[in-house]
Amino acid sequence: MEVSFDVRWFRLQGVEESFFDDRRWRESRFGFSVSSPASAETVWRELHGAHPLSWCSSLRECRWEAGSPCGVGSRRTVTVAPGVSVCERYFLWEEHSDRLENAFAVEACTVPGLRRFGERYRVVPTASGSRLDWDFLIEPRLPRPLQKLARPVTQVTIDRLARDTTTHLGQVRDGGVR
Repeated sequence: MEVSFDVRWFRLQGVEESFFDDRRWRESRFGFSVSSPASAETVWRELHGAHPLSWCSSLRECRWEAGSPCGVGSRRTVTVAPGVSVCERYFLWEEHSDRLENAFAVEACTVPGLRRFGERYRVVPTASGSRLDWDFLIEPRLPRPLQKLARPVTQVTIDRLARDTTTHLGQVRDGGVR
């Protein structure tokens, strides 16, 4: 993680792969699925290329750490807004013929308010192209009863990501964006 002395980073608690499916975390989970006419491999490249998530209007920049391979241990920094960034570390990265899947935990954020944050991408081939399942685990640093109040605000952001991703991946074709 590249840390600037001008910016304060707040450490988050870890996320594990099991959290995305465990019922105990259901109040902290969000997600959506998007179909694309492109192959699973093409969608995977869109998610992990030189300019990942460039189509997401709620993200300003998504940058891989220098020398970071695409695999377990890879790191990237995502800027959401001026002064608001997160540092991610991948703890799962699997590429199989029937599915491409990875997950990361946010290790630190430049604003307080999050206890835990992780995402999982799963891309599977379909008869007409592929499907992306994008799962989120977001636990605010609030007492449990108040976390329910934050959920609708978070859902607005997830819905925006879903719209942007649906539009973009609907235009992606094998060999490029049409």
